[in-house]
Amino acid sequence: MILVTGFPRSGTGYTARTLRFAGLDVGHEKVGSDGVVSWWHLLGADKFDKVFHQVRNPIDTISSAMTINNSSIRKLSTITEPNVDKLKFLMQSWLDWNELAESKAQMTYRVEDVEDLFPILRKEMGIKGGFPNVRTTINKREHEVLSVEDLRKVDSELTDKIIERARQYGYKLS
Repeated sequence: MILVTGFPRSGTGYTARTLRFAGLDVGHEKVGSDGVVSWWHLLGADKFDKVFHQVRNPIDTISSAMTINNSSIRKLSTITEPNVDKLKFLMQSWLDWNELAESKAQMTYRVEDVEDLFPILRKEMGIKGGFPNVRTTINKREHEVLSVEDLRKVDSELTDKIIERARQYGYKLS
């Protein structure tokens, strides 16, 4: 069984749908016979045969994560010390969560490059055919779009760490 995981609001709904269209029985936040695409299943990653780590531009991800509910905040609090400021908490959580996911995963890829996952899944899971054409706005939520400067106002040093990690993932933040 596989686990595809990423920070909340990193496109896991899109990836789950893409993998289902390709013929895998994976759920979004619910385990199917082939696995799951889920951010919170990372906490039980040892139960899966293969773990793949999905990332998305951190500004987009953190902006969208501002919409997550208290239950999700509690789950994130298992690895990141809670903070009164939700934005600062999500900034630190983005770093912590991705660090943990990297330590558990066989591969890290950008959601924009999910097609790169397919050769591996063809070999490991027997996916046949080409990459399915799936709408990229599967689980879109309306939210305020933050900027690097918005993050800097909260914590400049933490923002620098996010920018550096984003660069390692292939994102250029200004």
